[in-house]
Amino acid sequence: MGIPLFFRYLVNNYDNIITNKKHYPQIDNLYLDLNCAIHYCCREILKDITFSKANQYRIEGKMINNVIKYIEILLDYSNPQKLLYIAIDGPAPKAKMIQQRQRRFKKYYEKNAIEKIKRENGVEIIKQEEWDTNAITPGTVFMQNLSIKLKTALKTNSKCKHLNIIISDSNVPGEGEHKLLHHLKENNSINNSSVNAIYGLDADLIMLCISSKLNNILLLREAVEFNNAIHVKGYKFLYLHIDNLKDNLISEIKLRIDRKHISLEEKNRILDDYIFFSVLLGNDFLPHTPTLSIKHGGIDLIFD
Repeated sequence: MGIPLFFRYLVNNYDNIITNKKHYPQIDNLYLDLNCAIHYCCREILKDITFSKANQYRIEGKMINNVIKYIEILLDYSNPQKLLYIAIDGPAPKAKMIQQRQRRFKKYYEKNAIEKIKRENGVEIIKQEEWDTNAITPGTVFMQNLSIKLKTALKTNSKCKHLNIIISDSNVPGEGEHKLLHHLKENNSINNSSVNAIYGLDADLIMLCISSKLNNILLLREAVEFNNAIHVKGYKFLYLHIDNLKDNLISEIKLRIDRKHISLEEKNRILDDYIFFSVLLGNDFLPHTPTLSIKHGGIDLIFD
């Protein structure tokens, strides 16, 4: 469920939602939605290596080691004291599988179409072996090897010796962000006063954190540049403070409805409505039906 430019929109409109390690030198629990890091670490290796199937096993080994190094960087920055929870996308719901299949067929079609245009115009086609990024899919040999290496390497890593480590790998059904939020909510009685950092780049993670109704959640992301100004200068990473974001959203609504005081129940309803309207026109975790009719206040909303 992508929300293009959503993170950029929030950063540009709310000044107090970004913070850094200076204000949170250590956190209690670190949750990793690892798939975005897996893709990034694999691309970094391929930038400096000419891929060949003859060296595939060695190259994939370097990719896996790079993923572990990246986890160590995240550990150094956030300095968790209690828990490291790693979630990797497992078998997805049917609607998500259909969306992924369409995207992969499109990529294959575009590649063949480009080659056809080059042949028709006399442009030389240079055949080059490429690593199949579909290897980052539940059930592949690469993902199985990654899971095994994570469990063995982190168990003996000095940065993790004081941590409770939980790894929900690609054999466990569900999207990574859903699995880690489920664990966080299930353990809310333990984590109620804890500061929890969640690493992930997908904007839908922001919505999931808001919908959880939990406090003390920070979203850990790489620092980025917007409007010619680098946020959190001097830091490779930044935190998006979910509590401050929720306060900003509620304050905007209070101004629009001219209310000074809003109950906790009303605040939660406002946040739920914000999420609903944000994903109203697209959610790839829900099955697509030919026609969906929602009746509200005498109005039929029809979605194809």
